[in-house]
Formats: sequence, structure tokens, C-alpha cells
Amino acid sequence: MLRFISLLAVVLLILGGSVGSLRAWPNEQPVALDFVTGGGWIVTHAGAMGNFGVGGGVKNGSWWGHLNYIDHGLDYHVKGTSVTAYLYVDAKTRDICGTAQTNRGENLYYRVRVTDNGEPGRDDIFGIKLSNGYMEISDLGGPGPGGGNIQLHKGNASNTAPSTPPDCRVDPFDSSSSGGGGTAVRHEETDAAISYSGTWTPFIDPRCSGGQCAISAQPAARSTFTFSGTGVTWITFRSTSRTGIANVYVDGVLAATVDTYSTTPDPQAAGFTRTGMARGTHTIAIEVTGAKNPAATEANIAVDAFDVTP
Repeated sequence: MLRFISLLAVVLLILGGSVGSLRAWPNEQPVALDFVTGGGWIVTHAGAMGNFGVGGGVKNGSWWGHLNYIDHGLDYHVKGTSVTAYLYVDAKTRDICGTAQTNRGENLYYRVRVTDNGEPGRDDIFGIKLSNGYMEISDLGGPGPGGGNIQLHKGNASNTAPSTPPDCRVDPFDSSSSGGGGTAVRHEETDAAISYSGTWTPFIDPRCSGGQCAISAQPAARSTFTFSGTGVTWITFRSTSRTGIANVYVDGVLAATVDTYSTTPDPQAAGFTRTGMARGTHTIAIEVTGAKNPAATEANIAVDAFDVTP
């Protein structure tokens, strides 16, 4: 059973993100002139239910489709606002790209992968990747929990490709390059592979992983972790008043700006996750911005640990 192609051992927490100047990936897949529909639920890597309803294709010479996805473990709702590409992957698989909004006020790019492996549908596959790093991909149950169906439909013989070129702003699903799938390994904030610049102080709290975190409110202070693997998660502490906004860099490139404010205390929270990385050595850096949510009173950033997927 195909499940958890990019396995993580912690709960993903969704990041702030916006539709902006992300580069478009080259049209690595041809346009398909058929269409696909599907709905059901998967089990996320964290063991929660992920409901989805999805459609995509080319109709009357235009991109067509919709997306509705809810990760119940995170209370995270993604709703598509446009379709910008529909691509052939293989005889059973299509990728759908577009823009979406979330219940956290984010405007994001998405890429969805659907595979129709025939009836009754439990071996069909649904995957979703967002431009903020969120990713889930799984079959619709196989012999385990899950359910639903993906249906790949023949297109109209008179259909033509859209005049608008396909535009995908989220990197392709690539299980061969990600290679991972093992249990994530936790590295505490005192790990020798983590370097700190600026002023950081220990924050002793039994709710932190290992009983303490490293915190800083100094703008431009950084915590940089060097690791070898195919995925990484920054574990932080989200506070109702004391935590602010951080920049996250992956391999030296700004990947996200994350607001760690929370309406309820959330220790050992996943502040950022990157999956599907080429196997090898990478870096992730957490940078204090000094900015904060209007509801917060302080701008501290907490580095509790990093989880690495082999």
C-alpha cells in the first residue's frame, strides 16, 4: 500500500504564505485534454483525516477545475480559487495546479496529484502540495483506513488546449528524488549541528521538547541547522502573547515568513516543514524579524528542535 511518501513524525502546522513572485516550474509534463473528478478522504502522516473534493481538466479550450481540502488534525481548510494547469503524468495520473485561499487568510499556490487505479477506488491516490511547504500524499485506504474514488474521464474529441500556457508554481511530486520515508529523527536545540548568531537564551519549560527551548527577540538573530535528509521540520513554541514572526530559509533561500502567535499555547508545534528534498546535505535557518502579530505583546522566536526525515 502506497502511504506517506513523504513521512514526518510530527504534526504539520501550516505556515503563512501569499501568492507572489514564486517562479513557475517549466512545463515538464504535457497538457492533457481530458478531465478528472474525485472525492474522499486520506489519513495524513499525523494520523488525522484529510477530506478532499477535486476536479481538473480542459473544457472548451480553457483550464477547468476546483479544489476543496480539509486537514482535520490541523483544522486547516484549503479552497481553490483558480486552475492554471492540468498536466499528463502517466496513463492514470494527472497534476492540477492553481491558486487557493485558506481559513488562515493565506493566498497560496497548489499542486494536486490524482491517480485513477480503477475500481473500487481504495487504491487511487490523492496528493496535495502547497507553496508554504505543506504536503500530503496517500492512497485512499488500500487495506487500511481511507475512502473515496478518483475518476479519469475521456475528453471531448473536439477539445483544444487552452491558449494560456500551463503555469505551475509548486515543484512537482517526485518520489524518486525524495527517497525518504523513514521515521523522522529529532535534534534538540542544543545539537552540535545547530549554530546560533545574535543573542539567544534558554527558556526552561517542561512543555518544550527536552524541557527547554532557545529563544530570541533580537532582529536578525539566526539559528541555522545543517542536516542530511529528504525533509525537515522546525519545532517551535507558539504563544498567546510572547512569540513573534520569523523568516525561514532553506538552503539559503527565503522559504516562508511564519507568525508564531497562537490563540492558545501550542508547545512543540511544527512551525515549518519542507519535504521531498533531494537526498543530501541541506540547511534550514530560523531568523528573528522583530515583528509580531498585533495580538501579541512580544516578538520572541523559539527554536525547540528540528525533525529530520532520512
